[in-house]
Amino acid sequence: MKFQDLTGMTFGFFTAIEYMGNRKWKCVCKCGEVRNVLNHKLKSGHTQSCGCKRIGLASKNRREYSSWQHMKRRCKAE
Repeated sequence: MKFQDLTGMTFGFFTAIEYMGNRKWKCVCKCGEVRNVLNHKLKSGHTQSCGCKRIGLASKNRREYSSWQHMKRRCKAE
C-alpha cells in the first residue's frame, strides 16, 4: 500500500499536521487539542475529534475547555 500524505487534510474536527511514523498522524482539533491518531481511524471517520465534538465544546476557547476537563476529573476522583 502506498503512503498517502494527509498533511493539511481535515477529518471531522481534526486537521492532520504531521506524520509521526508507525501509521500515526499528529492532528490538531478545532478546539486546539493536539493528538496522535492512527491513519485508518482518521480515514474511516472513527475518530473525528478529541472529544469536544461529542460534548459540544469545540467552539469554546482552549482555556475554558481545559478548566472544564480538570473540573470533571476532580468530580470523578471523589
